[in-house]
Amino acid sequence: MELPSLAIMCYFLYRTNNENYNTVSIFLMCCWILHYINRTIIFPLRTKTAHKKMPVSIVFSAFGFNLVNAPLNGYFFLKFANYQTAIFSSPFKQ
Repeated sequence: MELPSLAIMCYFLYRTNNENYNTVSIFLMCCWILHYINRTIIFPLRTKTAHKKMPVSIVFSAFGFNLVNAPLNGYFFLKFANYQTAIFSSPFKQ
């Protein structure tokens, strides 16, 4: 169900090679990808879900949500996010 988020954000991160984007956006995209690697690959392999059933409507709604959510966030990180790199050293300073 979370595979679209992982694949789409990897695509957007791949697109950053062609243009100059700020470091904070790339860092946040990498955090997103690591989170969805855990949700898509690691967590399902570690859970004991044998003989458990899930309604198909939940599967399709989660898949659909991730098809919309990941492109919106990826596009925001590439086009609109304008974070200063000083946020790494002092995130709460104005």
